[in-house]
Amino acid sequence: MDTNSSCRDYEFPYEPYRIQLQLMDKIYESIEEKKVAIIESPTGTGKSLSIICSALKWIEDHRANQINQLTKEIENMKLSCSNADSSLDWVEAQSKKISVNLKIKDHDETLDKINKHVTYSKELRKRAKMRRLREVAAAESKSITTKRQSDYDMFDEENELIVKYCDTEELLDEVDDEKKWDNFYKPKIYYCSRTHSQLSQFINEVKKTKKYHNEHNSLMLVPLSSRVNYCVNLDVNRFSNVNVINEKCKELMNSKKKCCMNQPSLTQQLNEEILGNVQDIEDIVTKAKQLKACPYYASRSTLTEAEIVIMPYNILLHKGTRDSFGIHLKDSVIIIDEAHNLLETLANVYSIEIRQRHLEMLQTLLTKYMTKYYSRFNPLNLMYLKQLIFIVKRLQLSLKALAGDKRSYNPLEFVLKLEIERINIYKLAEFIDKSHIASKLYMFSLKPPSEEVIKKTKISGTLAFLNKVKSGPATKKDKEVTPATNSKEQPKEVANGGDNDLPQESFNSNMLYTLKELLFALKDYSVEGKVLLTINQETPADSTCKYILLNSSTHFKVFTNVVSTIY
Repeated sequence: MDTNSSCRDYEFPYEPYRIQLQLMDKIYESIEEKKVAIIESPTGTGKSLSIICSALKWIEDHRANQINQLTKEIENMKLSCSNADSSLDWVEAQSKKISVNLKIKDHDETLDKINKHVTYSKELRKRAKMRRLREVAAAESKSITTKRQSDYDMFDEENELIVKYCDTEELLDEVDDEKKWDNFYKPKIYYCSRTHSQLSQFINEVKKTKKYHNEHNSLMLVPLSSRVNYCVNLDVNRFSNVNVINEKCKELMNSKKKCCMNQPSLTQQLNEEILGNVQDIEDIVTKAKQLKACPYYASRSTLTEAEIVIMPYNILLHKGTRDSFGIHLKDSVIIIDEAHNLLETLANVYSIEIRQRHLEMLQTLLTKYMTKYYSRFNPLNLMYLKQLIFIVKRLQLSLKALAGDKRSYNPLEFVLKLEIERINIYKLAEFIDKSHIASKLYMFSLKPPSEEVIKKTKISGTLAFLNKVKSGPATKKDKEVTPATNSKEQPKEVANGGDNDLPQESFNSNMLYTLKELLFALKDYSVEGKVLLTINQETPADSTCKYILLNSSTHFKVFTNVVSTIY
């Protein structure tokens, strides 16, 4: 047994076995020495508790060492100022004094930030307890009834279907600026696992530790998840598609209506509840419904002060998702549970597949959408819509014209084959994200006939009646024909293939986002990948274009700046 284990109290909730002490020592030393550790332990040996206790111990020790080191450095610098070298001239002495004072100021700010963080953590636990007592007392004295805001109707105005996009620097960007990272508590521990149930199990293990039960310890833990799991607005989470939920949420955030669950004061209260108590996703959602606050944005706002961040694989491994949450891995500790699934997960995250029938549906919807609102788009929107249609058509042609042709391409080869090398994919992707075009297409595909169509249908019915009188008594067969189809003057929307001529299969906004991810992958020539075209002779609509990641090492480079990684 390592001798270091005897001088380190991990506050294990039970009497630890020797193998558990050895495991905790190795994890602690790996983090302290900024190493990569690969740990394997049989099921039932207390691996999760060992990871938690050693990581929490390291955070506590690191913080204490940081405070002591800063305090000593400040004292030494102040002493050097008071004992300035008399041989220096006045100008040089003052210049040195100013430089030392600036360093003292920086150290004072860092020290103050750490002390405030610890004090804030302890205060939140007390506030959370008092708040719960007040809520119980209030619930017993009277029942509080609230009226929900009127339901959000996605068909209330046709203007909601029109893309509104402006190519300026003022566009909303969810990625946190690098300057905000300076305000984050560092170093953080990022713990990720494959499923949400495994994350919940990890959080339950944290609740067993002595540090959790001791209110005088600083312990701020936050579980991150997508809007699908965190959204409590019934007008948004009623959609089954994750991308539609994301876009409806962003749309509400930027509209005059705003989200009824996103009230700053209540979100801040939920923020304190998350940081003051170790809770899993279900607990946070339950509390959010009681407060009528947004758990998604509340959990994201806790990243500033959080010490331990819990999240699933995809948030950590996918760069776009990681950036959207504002996660910075620099100077952090990463713990990956069940790392044997890592390569498979990474390959799945960065592999993209799109089918011929999805491309056909995209082309149909994009064309009809652009035609219907053509006069209402600005030139920039039209250009991007036409580029999307062109790319979709080229992908369809590549699948249709490949019987016996080459079916495996390097990304650059495929881009040249599609003739899209001159299109700015990054600007096009920005248009897809910022304009919410996927959500607009989804609503457009579900949109019922407009009043204009109904009105014209009634007129054509009158004309049909006059034609019927003119042509004489109608037979039984004639009565079965609808007025609109019996008339020579059909509504323009129907005659020209309007809303009723949309594809039979329901549109899924994932199709457009899959296309965007495919274009990004094709344009990243530095990554080793292959494009495979699979032609289905029996069912051509099921032919696929698939991008496969061949080498995942490129996506691991981001982990080089972390303090330590535990697998």
